Amino acid sequence: MDNQSSFGTGAIARLLNLIVPSGMLVEFALFDQDTLLERSAIRVTSEAQCAHLDLLHVAHQLSGDVAKIVLSTFAPTIGLKTVNLDVPVHQSADWESIELDRYTFAFRCFLDA
Repeated sequence: MDNQSSFGTGAIARLLNLIVPSGMLVEFALFDQDTLLERSAIRVTSEAQCAHLDLLHVAHQLSGDVAKIVLSTFAPTIGLKTVNLDVPVHQSADWESIELDRYTFAFRCFLDA
């Protein structure tokens, strides 16, 4: 018997999902100092997708072990330009944040099982 038939393709697929998740949920919020401006979540997968929110546009795609996230088309009141983020695929222990001029982009990541 070869290894594939004795171990089973279903078991191999489940093992690969533990090693390389099929996607990552990213919950995020945009703050102006302590004021919450926008809050949402995206599920980043290998398929390119986008979300049109009230204050910004979010394009995203999983590329290997990195989630490529592009924040763009900010509302004129925000005044930010395009922001490219390469977020490693991981499970966040707590909220993480990135300072964008006077704004804070906070996020946390959850691996898909």
